[in-house]
Amino acid sequence: MGKVAYTVKRSPVFGHDLDDAVELDIEFRDAIRSRAVRKEVHRASGGITETIYYGADTSWELVFGPFNTEQMNGAVKEFLDSTAEGEEFRAWIYDEDDSPGTYLDLRRTNTGYTFARIRTASLRVNDEHTVSFTAIETEP
Repeated sequence: MGKVAYTVKRSPVFGHDLDDAVELDIEFRDAIRSRAVRKEVHRASGGITETIYYGADTSWELVFGPFNTEQMNGAVKEFLDSTAEGEEFRAWIYDEDDSPGTYLDLRRTNTGYTFARIRTASLRVNDEHTVSFTAIETEP
């Protein structure tokens, strides 16, 4: 079981106020890491190649769930809305140990999120869902 820690910025659920620090226990179903390097390659008139390195971005495609419709309209929506504009949050993808290196400091990209129903129940409130989004690691 993993968790995320964030500051409530929008859509507070019952018992939470704006600017509260909140932790939400969630199960990450998938966490795919990728790295994009920012660089430019120049070739001088003499034929020498020079590469200017600007840095690299590590991004994560995260999928979490399952959770029911009530959870989606409550704590999960609060988390998604509170991080929608690139606000930073902390994620423990593999466990909940607070040791350095066991968590990631992230911010969501501006690509939104994907909400998927994975199981339909007889009562709509019991349907199971997953959410996926892309986040980028923040600088330490």
